[in-house]
Amino acid sequence: MDFIESYWTINRNRYLNPRQPVPRAPDSLDVWLNQLDEKRFTQDFRVTRHQFIELVVLIQDHIVFFNEFNVSQTTVWCQLMATLYRFGCDGNGASIWKQARHFRCAEGTIELFTDRCITALITLEADVVSWPDVNEREEISARIEELSGLRQCIGYVDGTLFPFSTKAEHDGSDYYSRKGCYGMVGLVVCNDHKRIRYLYTGWAGCCHDARLMANCELQLCKNKMFHGNQYLFFSLKGLRLRLRNERGGGRIVAWIRACVVLHNLLLYVPRVGDSEVDNPNRWIPVAKELPDLVDDGNFDNALIRNSDTEGKRKRLRVMKILLDHMTST
Repeated sequence: MDFIESYWTINRNRYLNPRQPVPRAPDSLDVWLNQLDEKRFTQDFRVTRHQFIELVVLIQDHIVFFNEFNVSQTTVWCQLMATLYRFGCDGNGASIWKQARHFRCAEGTIELFTDRCITALITLEADVVSWPDVNEREEISARIEELSGLRQCIGYVDGTLFPFSTKAEHDGSDYYSRKGCYGMVGLVVCNDHKRIRYLYTGWAGCCHDARLMANCELQLCKNKMFHGNQYLFFSLKGLRLRLRNERGGGRIVAWIRACVVLHNLLLYVPRVGDSEVDNPNRWIPVAKELPDLVDDGNFDNALIRNSDTEGKRKRLRVMKILLDHMTST
C-alpha cells in the first residue's frame, strides 16, 4: 500500500517539494554592461566587452540555444555571461548556489547555461584547435629556430593536471595524483604564439605523462603529424565538478575542451581600443555586426523575451553607438 500511495502522491503533484519564492538580489545588468569599467568587467568575466560580443556572435546561432517550447530560452549573451563568470571562479567562489544568487536564477539554470555554452564552444574546436599542416609546421619551425635556436621544433608539449575539488565517487584512488590532490591529467601542445594545437585528456590523475604520450596521436600517428626530423620540446586551477560516473567524466573533458577553445579564440580577438592585433589569424571569424546584448536593462525581462527582428536591429544600433563612444574615449 505504501508504494501505491507514493505513486498516487507523485502522480497528483507536479512538484514534490513546496514551491517557495526565493528573494533575489537587485538587478545588476545595467551595472555589468554599461557602468562597470573595462578592468572590472574583465576581472568578472575574464574577457573584455568587445571579446564578449565576438564570442556571442560565434555561438548565438547554435541549435542548443533554440527549443520548440512556447517560452524561449534566456538570451545567449545572458547564458554566456553566467558561463564565463563560472569559468573564472575557483574554490568557494565557484559554488553553484552563490552563482545562482548572483545571476538571480535557480541553481539548475546555471548548470543548463554552462552545458549549453560548452556544447556550442566545442563545435568551434575543429577550426580553433587543429594540428598544423606541413606548410604551417615549416613556418612554426622557422620562427622557433629564429627565436631560440632550436631547429626543427614545431611546438612545446607538457603534461598538466586538472585538479578536482572532491574525490571521485568511483575508483577515487585512481584519480589521486603525485601532487597530492585528485584530478584528471592531460597533454597540451602549443606553438610559439601560445596557441594550443593539440589536447589529449581524460586519464585518471595517477597516470604519468609518459603513459599519456605513449597512447596519444602524437606517438601513434607520427608519420601523419610530423615529417623529417621535426619534434616537440618538452618543457585550470581547480574544477569544482564531481566525478560520479562516466557521464561526469565526459562533462569534465568537455569543460576542459571548451576552455581550450576560448583560450585560442581570445588570443586573436582584438580588445577595444587596440590599434592592431598581434599575430592575426584568418581562421577566426570576426563579427560583422553586434549581437542582441541589451534589451531594456532588466535582467528578468531578458530571460523570457522572444527575439524580434525590429527590436534586435534597434538594439544593435544602440550598442554600436555605445561601443563607438567607448572606443573614442
